Amino acid sequence: MAKKKYPKKRKQSQNYKVFIIIGLCFLIAAVLVIKNVPQEAEAVPLMLPEAQLEQLLNAGEPVMAFFHSYTCYQCMVMIDIVAEVYPDYSESVALVDVDVYDNQNISLLRKAQIKTIPTIILFDRTGQGQVFLGVMQPDQLRQQLGQISGK
Repeated sequence: MAKKKYPKKRKQSQNYKVFIIIGLCFLIAAVLVIKNVPQEAEAVPLMLPEAQLEQLLNAGEPVMAFFHSYTCYQCMVMIDIVAEVYPDYSESVALVDVDVYDNQNISLLRKAQIKTIPTIILFDRTGQGQVFLGVMQPDQLRQQLGQISGK
C-alpha cells in the first residue's frame, strides 16, 4: 500500500503560521502605540460646589454662586452672559458653578433655598449674599461683580 499524501494539511498549517505571524505583528504594533501615547495627568478630585463655596466664604473671598441647568432656555442665556462677563472678574471673584440636576448638589440647593433657575447669589467678602433670579443683563452683572470685587 502506498502512503497517501495530505497536501491540504501542509497548506493549512502554513496558513496557520502566517496568521500567527500577522497576529503577533499586530500585537507588537498595538503595544508600541499604547506605550507611546502620552499619559494623562493624574486626575485631581474636584471639590463639590458646596465644599468650594464653604471654603471660599471661610477665606473671605467674594463669590458668585451660579445655579442653573443645561436644559432650560433662560439658563443657557445666562450661561452665555456669564461666559461673556465673568472673565473680567475671574481674578477677584470666585465662581462656584452649580448644576441643579446633579444629585451631588442637593444639599447645597436646600441650604441656598433654590427654587428658581437661573439663580445667582453674589457673596461679598463678609459672606453677605444677594440673590438674583432669572436672566441678568450683562451690564447689571458687571455692576454687581464690580461691587463685590472692589473694581
